[in-house]
Amino acid sequence: MHTQEAYARDLARFLDFVAVESAQGLTHRFASRGWRDVTSGDRAAYYLWRNQDPDGPRVTAATWNREVATVSEFYGWAEDEGLVVKSPFLQRDSRSAHGRRTGVTGRQSPREYRPDTMQTPMKWLSIADYNQWRDVGMRGFASKGNRDPSFKGPLAGRNASFTDLMVRTGMRLTEQSVLLLTEIPMRRPDVAHAKVWITARTAKNMKGRHIYVPNSVLSSIDAYVRGERRAAVKRGTRNGLYSPDKGWFVINERNPKWVLTPSGMGRRLSSLAPVERARVLVLKDAVLQPACLWLTDKGAPMSSKTWQGIFAVANARCVRLGINLSAHPHALRHTYAVATLDKLQRGHLSTLEPQNEPYRKRYVQVFGDPLNWLRLRLGHSSADTTAIYLHTLAELDYETRLALIPDDEEWELPSEAAADFGNNEADLDYPDV
Repeated sequence: MHTQEAYARDLARFLDFVAVESAQGLTHRFASRGWRDVTSGDRAAYYLWRNQDPDGPRVTAATWNREVATVSEFYGWAEDEGLVVKSPFLQRDSRSAHGRRTGVTGRQSPREYRPDTMQTPMKWLSIADYNQWRDVGMRGFASKGNRDPSFKGPLAGRNASFTDLMVRTGMRLTEQSVLLLTEIPMRRPDVAHAKVWITARTAKNMKGRHIYVPNSVLSSIDAYVRGERRAAVKRGTRNGLYSPDKGWFVINERNPKWVLTPSGMGRRLSSLAPVERARVLVLKDAVLQPACLWLTDKGAPMSSKTWQGIFAVANARCVRLGINLSAHPHALRHTYAVATLDKLQRGHLSTLEPQNEPYRKRYVQVFGDPLNWLRLRLGHSSADTTAIYLHTLAELDYETRLALIPDDEEWELPSEAAADFGNNEADLDYPDV
């Protein structure tokens, strides 16, 4: 949903730019009359405004690449449909994350793609930093780790459970925001991770997949459900929020994989879009209540925009207490990816290192590649997207190796040589500069 909104904004921004150009005659001989008349001159002018104009926005490479891909896809579709004679956006063979050309597979990308995508460091947190950010920002601890009696944040347990689930599974914000109570499995002492299915209708690019929830996170969610969530449901019930005649879907008691629509028709639960899942009721503990797991203090389902606001408040609290930490939902997804890939890679290498080549090949055939396993967990279409985390691991490895390089004191000259150099420095004949 958020991706589609971003696409719509990107396309509208370009078409607005073309309309203003045409009205003001800024493109001179390239002036356009409408979106069907866009030329290469419009395309070039848009590139300059977004990327190089001193008075322009100077967007990042990642933002620009998404924008130009969106508009290029639109005009490619328009050309296929016969709505324009030819797309004004030129194409070139794509390159993979490892620099290989992928034109042989038919994959292409706009020629205006900027190559400096990785110049902005990917935001992620170490485990220690995440724990401190969560405890201070979400749970209301003081900077020294003790409880802050002045903290008035509502539903701190809910907020901490939400971020713990995100950082331990790598779910996207929309995917996690619309999780249903009926989709959270019971905690089993004999199973370290419970498997949860993310439906295709809630996942980006319709990439339904399994995620694995640690038992510790399930315990945290269970405490929230039995405490803060139950109290929120009571408030919502008292205020009459859950009357089925207010446009709610209701889960069928006999077949929980189906819901009854407000008009009484049956639909598969898995067919519901995110906005529809926020309108589902379920009968639990003899009370009709929202099926959505995450509720506001008044008992209404939480929206992804509300969660973004909660993250912003947590970041502001850390700043106020002098803690230089901040996070956004995608940073927690990055944190999961980096930590998981690092652990998988280390385990993979330690297993294969003492083995012979036939065993290694057989092992990879059976257990696969750690990068591909992570790709499936994150719901990426291509391993090239997941490969950005390899760059982060390489950077971490480089920083570790830097720690082994002698420090300044070890690089100092021996005292005798330093003294000798000082005594003879006046005799040196330095060239004029």
